[in-house]
Amino acid sequence: MKCFTKTASSQEVLITNRATAVIEEPVRATTDYFAKAVATATGNSSIVLGASAGNIITVNVPQTDLTGVTRGDTGGVNSLNLPYLALPTTAGNNELSIVMT
Repeated sequence: MKCFTKTASSQEVLITNRATAVIEEPVRATTDYFAKAVATATGNSSIVLGASAGNIITVNVPQTDLTGVTRGDTGGVNSLNLPYLALPTTAGNNELSIVMT
């Protein structure tokens, strides 16, 4: 089972382990991932890479459950390690999709 990891301060995406996402740490006032990990509700996640037609990749996880958050350092940039579960919705077999446009 694979997942995506965005390397901090770059345009690189590495397919690694579908158990943890590593992101550049945002300002907590923008998004508080610590509060989201404690909450019991699931949310959806979407990552868009690229801007010009023919070079855009979108990764969608329609039902995401963050199971924890830890701080890290990725190449000198503050990062967050976000262990999560990608869960299917009631439609089934849709916990992760990759769309290229």
